[in-house]
Amino acid sequence: MPEGFLGETLFSRGLYADLIGSHSALGSDADFLRLHVQAERVFDLRPRWHLLVRGEFGTSLVQNFDDLPGIYRFFAGGDRSVRGFGYNSLSPVQQVTLKDGTVEMRTTGGRHLLVGSVEIARDLPRNFAVATFFDVGNAFNEFGDPMAYAAGVGLRFRLPVITVGLDIAQPLSQSGSPRLHLNISPKL
Repeated sequence: MPEGFLGETLFSRGLYADLIGSHSALGSDADFLRLHVQAERVFDLRPRWHLLVRGEFGTSLVQNFDDLPGIYRFFAGGDRSVRGFGYNSLSPVQQVTLKDGTVEMRTTGGRHLLVGSVEIARDLPRNFAVATFFDVGNAFNEFGDPMAYAAGVGLRFRLPVITVGLDIAQPLSQSGSPRLHLNISPKL
């Protein structure tokens, strides 16, 4: 484990995985099993150059997906996902009729999730760094559905135990304006 501010050990976010599920015998509306895995790794390329790779995978096993509660469905997009897109804006959509009779399309969450990111950062004086990145991913119901992707640049400021990042990302897979993203993460 790396040492951080005042010599204490900092936590690492190298790999995170959770497996959850429920059965109707336990009172659940749906029998399901859900796997979610996140991995992140920083490689020091040269003394001032760093490569960050990040990946996320999720899948749900459920007989009738419509019975799966929304909190267990997958969404992508946002600061720690596919930058350039709004928070949780990437997922299958469904037509919904509102109480006043109007119809709109809403994200419903997906059965599966796949997200990846590659970022190159260069250290600058006074604990600053600049970065460029490429993100790809989506939440979807069928493998083979299209992925969303975006690229951008960012500025990082490293504090004793965290890094604050400000990114500007442009969606490339569809038309849209650049989006501003704020990231606060453990020191990388």
